[in-house]
Amino acid sequence: MRCTSTSGGGLPRALQELLIETRAGWAGIQPTSTRVDRTERSDAQQIDHRMLDIAALAWSRTFGNPSFMGRSRSMNRIALWLLATMVFLLTALFVAGKGWIFERHRPEILNLVETAEPADRHLPEPTRELLLFSSRSTASYAARLAVMQFHPEAARLGTTNWQLTWATWSLLIYLHLSEDERLALIARLAPTGKGRLGLSATSRELFGRPLDSLSEEEAAMLVVLVKAPSFSDRPEALARMRDRLIAKWREQKATKR
Repeated sequence: MRCTSTSGGGLPRALQELLIETRAGWAGIQPTSTRVDRTERSDAQQIDHRMLDIAALAWSRTFGNPSFMGRSRSMNRIALWLLATMVFLLTALFVAGKGWIFERHRPEILNLVETAEPADRHLPEPTRELLLFSSRSTASYAARLAVMQFHPEAARLGTTNWQLTWATWSLLIYLHLSEDERLALIARLAPTGKGRLGLSATSRELFGRPLDSLSEEEAAMLVVLVKAPSFSDRPEALARMRDRLIAKWREQKATKR
């Protein structure tokens, strides 16, 4: 729509009138000054301009009304509070449910620890130290193995369910098991590739010796297999990861002296 300018060279005449009428409509009065004569416009222009007037007035009355904006902010706060409460309750129910499942299997978890081979139950050095060095959280890894053993359906219910289950069990295992018990659970359940399970069994199969007689390089190889069982089919990659783990571990030991 073409708009002519005012004689003063300021705002376009249509925009000036729109602002004047919007302010006047907000105040509930009819403007008596600086009103533009509509007779100089065509009928189509007058209709378009009037529609703009109505839209601007409706917008200003709705969203410019302080009481409406106050109510809107209050409604938003209430909606956010209800949403946060719902999320909290659902999360609490989920954690409670997973905690109940954990408590059902807790005796079995402790039984796995107690019936593990002596070398798995009390990991010898340097295997224990290397496993701790390579693990950011023994509770997290032990929980992963325990969930796979006792609650495998969690993985079939989707990634989110698996992650929340894993996080819940990690917390519960951290609270209920000591570090030695967590390490024993890892040593008992950890897959090391090619169908092997557990550190003692893997040590006998790979090296023909028990855990307490392994060298640092052999112990490092076991730890790498615990972290990445697929490397059992890639001997060159396994050797590289073993050497890297040994180098970083020895470097840390040197800096602590």
